[in-house]
Amino acid sequence: TLWAENFVRTLLERQPALGWVALGLLVLAALGLLGFIAKETRAIMRLEKLDDLRDSFQKAYDEEDAPAARKALDQVTAIYRGPPHTAHGRATFEQQRVGVLDAQDLIVIAEESLMAPLDREAVRLVSTSARRVSLVTALSPRALVDIAMVAFQCITLTRQVAQLYGARPGFLGALKLGRHMMAHLAITGGIAATEGLVSQVLGHSLAARLSTRLGEGVINGLLTARVGIAAIAVTRPMPHIAGNGPT
Repeated sequence: TLWAENFVRTLLERQPALGWVALGLLVLAALGLLGFIAKETRAIMRLEKLDDLRDSFQKAYDEEDAPAARKALDQVTAIYRGPPHTAHGRATFEQQRVGVLDAQDLIVIAEESLMAPLDREAVRLVSTSARRVSLVTALSPRALVDIAMVAFQCITLTRQVAQLYGARPGFLGALKLGRHMMAHLAITGGIAATEGLVSQVLGHSLAARLSTRLGEGVINGLLTARVGIAAIAVTRPMPHIAGNGPT
């Protein structure tokens, strides 16, 4: 800031015309910075709102608190009021919620009508990214290509899943989302290592005997799928109550 102020002042003293141009550019840069900060603040607040909603739904379900459940449901429907792909789910939910008083029934109905279509689309995105990573890894001649592909697909997949569930993270929001996902992966990693991952690694061993590149593709595809599942877990505004969620 001191450098910019000194630069503009010097230009105004030596070349007034260039000084005014520099001052205008400095003002535009300041306005752009303020806009960036405002956008990132809204994105982070949306992520925090989704976290609060998950906690509210779980608490309302456990305590059978109907007023709290209705309040949380109103907030969820407000989030999905704009996107056209949620119109059918919202209409179905509004029809089915009429006359339902029990908190647990309301939450289950909302999950089956509002969340189920979004969950199917999220699983499709994760599956597509995992297949793409596996294919590129199996065919690419360079390890650098593998690394770039996995990183690009994980970042893209995370943003797509977040936007699908209404998060729309910016740059700082994506960093916060990434931290959430790493924490989720760290917690679930131990369970996965003792259960599902054992059979998956055994499958990788068989694939590696057929082709080393194919085996690497299988593992990279599994890791990409785990990143996508973690993104679903931390951006979905409702906990998985009616089912166990994707695995």
